[in-house]
Amino acid sequence: MVSVGLAHLRCALLGLLLVGLLAGPAQAQSSSPEDDPVEEVIARINAGGPALMANGAEWAADTSADDGRPSVNRVLTEIAGTDADSLYLTGRTSTGRRERFAYRIAVPEAGLYILRLHFAEIYWGVPGGEPGGVGSRVFDVDAEGQTIIDDFDITAEAGPATAVVKQFTVYVAEDDTLDVGFFASVDQPHVAAIEVSRPVARTTAAAPPPSRLTVGPPVPNPSAATATLRLTLPEAATIELALYDVLGRRVWSSTTALSAGTDRPLPVDVRGLATGAYAYRLRAVMAHGDAAASGTMSVAR
Repeated sequence: MVSVGLAHLRCALLGLLLVGLLAGPAQAQSSSPEDDPVEEVIARINAGGPALMANGAEWAADTSADDGRPSVNRVLTEIAGTDADSLYLTGRTSTGRRERFAYRIAVPEAGLYILRLHFAEIYWGVPGGEPGGVGSRVFDVDAEGQTIIDDFDITAEAGPATAVVKQFTVYVAEDDTLDVGFFASVDQPHVAAIEVSRPVARTTAAAPPPSRLTVGPPVPNPSAATATLRLTLPEAATIELALYDVLGRRVWSSTTALSAGTDRPLPVDVRGLATGAYAYRLRAVMAHGDAAASGTMSVAR
């Protein structure tokens, strides 16, 4: 019973010591860095239509096509599967059935590019068009001489008046143009819009410096030799650390210079201390103002 009472007394004294002598530890603020964009836009073309804004982006008027003609449905007003209806209500098609048209899109240099093709069926089976459906329009698409879509039927894939986007990675080997061609086996090929971009390396913004002092728990705890506190410092600091026993007597102290940053180790040598509980008080002396923190640790032999 005497040992239990003594333990309670030590805890009570240590609690009073912490309240009377030591300030509470500061809290850290965290933030998540944002990623830079991972694509550089080379071209956005509103095929067969004028320049416009859609989905928060600027789309250029159709000026880079070889052959073909604009296609527009002036009765249809809505396209399913997109908020950019106006982008899909026009398009480019060939001048006749089973004929070809193409685009030669300028790119900065040889290399890998991302090609996105936007489609919607705005003629067969829709208001302002003609009766029709699956099989009314079938065509191929090639890029840089290689077939990338074979026997494509927009209605079979998505239904009439519905947006479809196809994405491909294309390598431009020699010249500074990306060639994209369209040829129909049934009726006429049709495309609503074309995007070209190229991948760029993803970078991560540097984490902001810590905004205030934080102190991690002592490790190990209890300790028989050396415990380590890990600090986060907003700037370089001189760290003044003192340990107090349950009677409030300072029994150990140190002064250490640490640089700014996170996870800065601060060793605490407890080899000369008796088994028991101790309170610590830490003061960081910095050019733009001091900060304090406190806590407890134990020594066990």
